[in-house]
Amino acid sequence: MGTLKERKNPRFVKRYPVTIKMGTKRVVGFTLDLSSGGMAISAKTEIPVKQIVTVDIKAGRFPISLMAEVRWCKKAQRANTSKPGYEMGFELQSRKDEYIELLEKVIREIDHQERNGEYKEDLHISYETRWQFVMEYEKNLKNREIFIPTVKPFKVMQKIEFTMHLLEVMRVLHVAGTIMYVVDETDSKSRGKPQGVGISIDKYRFGDETLMKQFVKDSGGHV
Repeated sequence: MGTLKERKNPRFVKRYPVTIKMGTKRVVGFTLDLSSGGMAISAKTEIPVKQIVTVDIKAGRFPISLMAEVRWCKKAQRANTSKPGYEMGFELQSRKDEYIELLEKVIREIDHQERNGEYKEDLHISYETRWQFVMEYEKNLKNREIFIPTVKPFKVMQKIEFTMHLLEVMRVLHVAGTIMYVVDETDSKSRGKPQGVGISIDKYRFGDETLMKQFVKDSGGHV
């Protein structure tokens, strides 16, 4: 799981019940941390490192089942009890749309809490991996521009607030920009491009430009 070296605010992640399956064996626990790369889980029972398991996350009517590999395991006192237990890190072997949707829900909760519900966005774009974001940065963001697919109606020269969701580290970058061009439904069909808007970046909110550049640098990109 990727993490930023220094987070300006503590992370908030809702605890979801989980069942870890290894053949006929079952271990129950709850999530401590979530990202597109994996998750941390608290449980009563230790699972060997490098073990491939199925993790069922109970986050709705039906569980989300994911294949994962145990990357680390350590003893830890379980929350709200004096009994010992274990904390374990799991690297996902694959992702499902339902899991990405869950991450989007959680990341919005994180941002809502950190901003006290005061920040309002017009649009957002998400990146499942750090490499996707580094490519976006080197191709567009370093030139203070970005294209965001959307069917929402916007006008050229309209001022907007948008966010970029980094799902591998569960952080949100807040940006103010100006719409420079619009690809509407007609343009999309004639030009073979997705509907969306081209945005010129005016400024980053909350010191997020520094956070972004550090993330790109830590990920091996060129700032």
